[in-house]
Amino acid sequence: MAQTQRSNPTISTKVPEEVEACLLKTRFVNLATVNENLPHISLMNYTYIDNSPYHAGPIVAMTSPPQSRKIHILQKNPHVALSAHDWVSMRPLAYGRETAPEPSALTALLLGINSASLSKICVTINGTASLVPAGSEQEKWYKKRHMENNDFAAEQANGLASEEAHAASPDGGKEFYIKAEGVRVIVVKITGGSTVDWQGAEQRWEVRQLTNGA
Repeated sequence: MAQTQRSNPTISTKVPEEVEACLLKTRFVNLATVNENLPHISLMNYTYIDNSPYHAGPIVAMTSPPQSRKIHILQKNPHVALSAHDWVSMRPLAYGRETAPEPSALTALLLGINSASLSKICVTINGTASLVPAGSEQEKWYKKRHMENNDFAAEQANGLASEEAHAASPDGGKEFYIKAEGVRVIVVKITGGSTVDWQGAEQRWEVRQLTNGA
């Protein structure tokens, strides 16, 4: 069987434009960690920042309660992967079922959008994660940006969150996942990744920091 040839990665100090666009408009990423060969994955709210006062180059910031499993794993193994995509993911009809719950008005609207208007890419990101020092000015800066970027109350006001979700957590979980005492900030320094479009075409890329004399 012929082996698929993979193109050499593009190298830049920034992520590709389509990756940045995806990260700026997508609400969640999957965070994959590994502890002693056992994988663990978490669905995370996040904030993409192309450059901050504390980290040169593109990063992804997230927050997590200090007792979470991912925090303990990252302290042992900082190497992580993230995944995100920019298309609506919903089966029109559950497999093997004659009927399925009616989609919400928003979901029906999104499913009806002309597919040509959606980028339809899946992004995989590789990086190294670190915990921002607790109680530091750096932590305060990242938490402020993260709360501004995840304004769940605004989503509810604009009809982008269900009544059930709002009733269960009117602030979108901010009090527990961002504001609560002891919540840690995780910063993932992006080192590279790959982008796959809906036709299966793959683009690999690397992010390299400039050094003195570069």
